[in-house]
Amino acid sequence: MDSIIEKLKEKAQQLKERNLFRVGATEEQLENFESTLNLKLPQIFRDFYLINNGGCFVDDSWSKDELSNPKEFGTIIWNSNYFLSLEEIIEAYNFIGEFTSTDFQEQEKEFNKRLIPIIHTKGQENLVWDATQANSTQILDAFHEVWAEEWGVIYKSFEDLLNAYIDNEGDIETIA
Repeated sequence: MDSIIEKLKEKAQQLKERNLFRVGATEEQLENFESTLNLKLPQIFRDFYLINNGGCFVDDSWSKDELSNPKEFGTIIWNSNYFLSLEEIIEAYNFIGEFTSTDFQEQEKEFNKRLIPIIHTKGQENLVWDATQANSTQILDAFHEVWAEEWGVIYKSFEDLLNAYIDNEGDIETIA
C-alpha cells in the first residue's frame, strides 16, 4: 500500500504544473467524513486522503498560463478525471454541489448497496466506491442514465484505480 502512495507522490513531482492535487486532509477531517457518512474508510483510502484531499493530474492540452491561472481551475478539473475532496464526496452523496449527477442515496435504497462517489470523470459522470462489503474497495462506473444494478466494475480495487491513474497520468478507463 505504501508503495502506491509513494508512486503517486513521485508522479505528482514529475508532472509539476499538471499536478493539481490538493494538500492532504487532516485526521480530524477524515474522522468527520467517516462520522458524517457513517462508514469506516479502508486504509488505502485513508492513506490517499491524508496525502491528497482531492485533485487530479491534467492532460498536456492545457498551457502553463492556463494551469497557473486560478480562474481556469474549475474548467480544468471539470474536464479531467478528478478525485473529489472529502467535502465534495459528502456533497455529491447528499445530491448537492457541482459534482452531482446521480442521487446515490436513492440508488442505495433501491439496490441495497453502499455507493460513495469518489471521481468526477472528464465525461461528466462519476466513479463510485462500492462500500457494501467491509474492506472492499471495488470501483464502479456510475453512468447516470442507468440504475446502479447496471453499473459495471471498472476497477477491482482502489489500488488498481490508483495504479492506472498514475501509469496513465490521469487518463483512465471510466466506462466498464
